[in-house]
Amino acid sequence: MERKEERVRRLRELAKRFQARWEVLPELAYINHEWRQIGYKLELAGTDPYWRGYASPGSTKCEIIFNALREIADWIIPSQDAFLAEIEPHENTVTYSSRHHNRPDVILKIKILHRGHWDDPVDKSQDRTLKEMEIRLNELGIHGTASLVQVA
Repeated sequence: MERKEERVRRLRELAKRFQARWEVLPELAYINHEWRQIGYKLELAGTDPYWRGYASPGSTKCEIIFNALREIADWIIPSQDAFLAEIEPHENTVTYSSRHHNRPDVILKIKILHRGHWDDPVDKSQDRTLKEMEIRLNELGIHGTASLVQVA
């Protein structure tokens, strides 16, 4: 079994190799004729620094990057029963975002939701979970931003 220090070191190397970044967005649902924040979506982005020009979606390189992001996601998600952390399936796409200087990114999305009633408003347990995940990302040297728009 891999020791914590060895795993953290290996995940740091993956994060550095694929220039991993993160961003948090509100997870919204339209309920009773209004938008409600029901959780968070944490997006991990990674790229191959040697990609030039067009990056081929669905390529082996995309799969390698997604699998590295998946290892990071498995590490940062705390083990609790109070919330549901759902990793969305790999979409075999490459995205370009001005937030990442239009680099070709593979994205892994993690939704942080209520375990019981999915449509309940975001609460302190989800806030704590998100904070723990951000702390673990910082331990790995992965930088990011939170775009937390409050919904009226």
